[in-house]
Amino acid sequence: MTDNKAFLDIVNASGTLKERYAELVKKVVEDARCQGVTLDPMEAVHLREVRVAAMGAPLDEEALHNELMALPAMSDRAKKAAIEAGDEELRAEVVDALNKDRFGTPDRWPDHASRRLARARELGVATPAAPASEPVSTAARLEALAQMPPQTRMAMARKWGLV
Repeated sequence: MTDNKAFLDIVNASGTLKERYAELVKKVVEDARCQGVTLDPMEAVHLREVRVAAMGAPLDEEALHNELMALPAMSDRAKKAAIEAGDEELRAEVVDALNKDRFGTPDRWPDHASRRLARARELGVATPAAPASEPVSTAARLEALAQMPPQTRMAMARKWGLV
């Protein structure tokens, strides 16, 4: 069911179904919040187990949990947590997936690079910033300037705050 209008019409027609559905949505949103993900209440309608339980079937907690974890935001959160915990195999899979386009070939379009980098940052696999080096003394900078050609000497002196 991709269009859930019929389901929502059925739920809205019955007070009992409306109450049951509201409780289920509240539970799903709260479960997602416990995982660190903000879930829109309207996204709960896409979960099969929520729809089935709203109609009166017993709620299968395990199936609901599996469906929740299959949502993009939840699976991204789970991947990020696993990568932070040190799962190198998953990290390698994520990096490989980021480096390929939807057809499974390496993505060479430059406009996709920024999107890939943003996605890598979201998942926690972006290259960390280089560690800050120790500050260079003014004397060492002056010595380095003395060995530079005149064209770059002034530019570097300005960049280093010496002029």
